[in-house]
Amino acid sequence: MEKWSIYGIKIFKVVHNTKKYKVIANKYMIILTEDTRIHELFVQGFPMKRLCFKSFEEVQLNDNLYNGSVFGEVQERTKNGEKKKLIELTLEDTE
Repeated sequence: MEKWSIYGIKIFKVVHNTKKYKVIANKYMIILTEDTRIHELFVQGFPMKRLCFKSFEEVQLNDNLYNGSVFGEVQERTKNGEKKKLIELTLEDTE
């Protein structure tokens, strides 16, 4: 199984809501819980494949975020140990 790490999310659109958010970029989706903490990464097409961001549990969305904020990016560690940037993500409201 691939090893993933998250280095944050590039935010293009910020929507504040008390319920869930989703971050969409190609086949990747990050589900944020109702308290807006990053919870899991879902790889669409692989419904059982979930990756929890335990190290990011304390990162919360707040009113200080704005369009273009660098909240980070998802990276893949290649076989030879190099980190490859996969995607920048867009935050959208689920409703």
